[in-house]
Amino acid sequence: MDLIIIPFHDWRKAEKKGICDRDQHLIAHFRKDSRIEKILIVDRPISIPEMFVNKMPWRIKKGNVIEKGFCYCLTEIDKKTFVLDFLRGDVITPLFLKRNWLYFAFGDKSMAKAVKRAMRTISVTNPVVFLWNPFATGLAKRLDAELLVYDAMDNWLKHAEMKKSRKYLEKSYAYVSQNADIIFSVSEKMQGVFSGAKAGYKAVIKNGVDREFFSRGKREIPEDIKDIKKPIVGYAGRMGLRIDRELLEYLAGELPDLSFVFIGAYINKKWMKPLFRFSNLYFLGDKHYSELPSYLSCFDVCIIPHNVGRLENDGDPIKVYEYLAAGKPVVTTGITGMDALREVITVADTKQDFKNGILRLLEQIKKDPSLPARLRGYISEKHLWSAKAREMADTMLRAVSEGQGLFNDIKSRK
Repeated sequence: MDLIIIPFHDWRKAEKKGICDRDQHLIAHFRKDSRIEKILIVDRPISIPEMFVNKMPWRIKKGNVIEKGFCYCLTEIDKKTFVLDFLRGDVITPLFLKRNWLYFAFGDKSMAKAVKRAMRTISVTNPVVFLWNPFATGLAKRLDAELLVYDAMDNWLKHAEMKKSRKYLEKSYAYVSQNADIIFSVSEKMQGVFSGAKAGYKAVIKNGVDREFFSRGKREIPEDIKDIKKPIVGYAGRMGLRIDRELLEYLAGELPDLSFVFIGAYINKKWMKPLFRFSNLYFLGDKHYSELPSYLSCFDVCIIPHNVGRLENDGDPIKVYEYLAAGKPVVTTGITGMDALREVITVADTKQDFKNGILRLLEQIKKDPSLPARLRGYISEKHLWSAKAREMADTMLRAVSEGQGLFNDIKSRK
């Protein structure tokens, strides 16, 4: 089986920040699966304004360039994995459409032409198209594929930062519902979004973790956290509208003797700005994924202070599995999927519950030195990214080998 993968987080990001998101983790394990022969990763196109304003490269830097044109580059990153990057000459349209420009850029005939050229170059025929980026349905429909697979890693229709894109996302979700042969979902709630889809196979596959990456021995303490007073309550993740700002303001005021440390990129700095006035809240910025275990080792308690309700994305936070793999006790708000973990984490229904949960776990750490080992022990084989990728690959391979006999109306889109 060959795969054409259209990720949400492009490979340029993986090269710069490490393998840190669901799509990147799963791709990394697809690359290790001997049953998958070739993988072509199609990065999202970059516009000229984005390249200059954000000072970002338009193509990956590592690997062997095997084909390059004026606006595209095909790079071999290992013997089975290739990355196709695009620079588009659009100047005015991206400035007006912003993120929505991607919907039209992916759907342009030139994109499909370049992908088909890359397929010929690396000898890929009848691939499985694995789609993560909902803006790329226009490209997916132009490719001759054995199967179309969609992995719903977030409900982008509910994502607070995607309000201005909903018209295009609705079109994409409608296309997926009508044409995808396989739909994987990160949570039961997310699966419900596609309950009426025609896909012959639908399954919930939750997020995972690389257990060994987080449980290796003693780590060096990062310089920017060395002088922060203990105990430390920590959060690792992107920061924007999903962060419950009122909760953090309450915790900072109620627990002045605790240090709250945040690592991760801002996706809405304006939303986070009111928190900067608290002297016991420390924002250390974005970090390379390779550094995450070192920071987690410095946290006494880990938190997920996310808004519940309308600002949720129906997802499954990767960080909860990473916290547990690092042996850290967790307090979270009652976001989607956390009830299933109540036996091992603290799910707080109120601000007071959240505060009391932190204090209780800090006391438990002092009294119970075996706690970290027990928390690590919760992460079993079924929680590993390798198991998640294997289940997905098994499903796709069955579909390829058995064809229409496996699914109902599996080729309806053709």
